[in-house]
Amino acid sequence: MKTDITALLNGRASSLDIDYGFMPDEAGSPVTLPEEIDIASPVRVRGKIADQNGVMSLHAGVTVKYSTVCDRCLDEINGELSFDVDKTVSTDEPPEGYEDDPSWDDVLFVEESAVDIDRSLVEEIAVRLPPYHLCSEDCPGLCPRCGKKLKDGVCTCKEEKEIDPRLKILQKLLD
Repeated sequence: MKTDITALLNGRASSLDIDYGFMPDEAGSPVTLPEEIDIASPVRVRGKIADQNGVMSLHAGVTVKYSTVCDRCLDEINGELSFDVDKTVSTDEPPEGYEDDPSWDDVLFVEESAVDIDRSLVEEIAVRLPPYHLCSEDCPGLCPRCGKKLKDGVCTCKEEKEIDPRLKILQKLLD
């Protein structure tokens, strides 16, 4: 969603409050979230765009509720990610290739009296999501042989030592 900042550009207001929700898959961002992350409710954005002596900036709090699976036991878990965003809003023409230059990540460019906040926030969400997800810190995971969830109890697999296939002939001597 593009946020209209005409009142700031004309000097009629010194700040604009923003409070809305959006779905990341509808933001038009080239960045996509990992497949195992499911965002069922809109990303909540609350903050303001302020103009202080000709320098505009965005200050906002972002909250994302998501569901995924535990990386150890595959149980479904729900998570919440909250973070603050501070970005500079520029009325200048964006330089060529700025999308690929990380030094421009904290700058939003005004296009037709509006700022596209959502695209930038999808990138922030993708970077800030945890690299792994656990249902609990002490999750024992799954049995490597039968796949039983070890938090439901001990599996009945007989623990056998893996023997190197090249040395399997020597097992006959022990039998």
